[in-house]
Amino acid sequence: MDGQVTLPTRDKIAFGNELSNSSSTLLSTTFTTSQTEFNDCVTGSTLTITTNGGRVSVNLACSGANSSAPNTVEMGFKIDGDSFTDRRILYVQASENNYSQNISFTVLTDNLTAASHSFCLDAKTTGGAAYVNYNNASDCQFSVMEIR
Repeated sequence: MDGQVTLPTRDKIAFGNELSNSSSTLLSTTFTTSQTEFNDCVTGSTLTITTNGGRVSVNLACSGANSSAPNTVEMGFKIDGDSFTDRRILYVQASENNYSQNISFTVLTDNLTAASHSFCLDAKTTGGAAYVNYNNASDCQFSVMEIR
């Protein structure tokens, strides 16, 4: 069977979701916190993108540890200085002191206004010292990308 497909003349053709704007950073040093509440951003994690009003995929690929088992490493993120949720997104309980574990997540936000938005990681613990990118074992990647 032979056939021909004729597509309309446009500036672009979008098939499915479209990646619009993105930014990422590598956290190449260890961040340590003893905070028991989400407060300060993880050093070096702030990213800014200008969105077109779409949803944003927020991604972390990293390792973490706590100096004192069975305390935790808890991760979240902020959008424009406000916590995305009042609850943690990721909760890892240390099975032994300073044991390195995966602390990765992917979260899709609701539609954001068409504007410039900042994102940063935040971390807390139930006790001891929580480490993000523990021992600089490998680079930690934090990224945001708008999906339209």
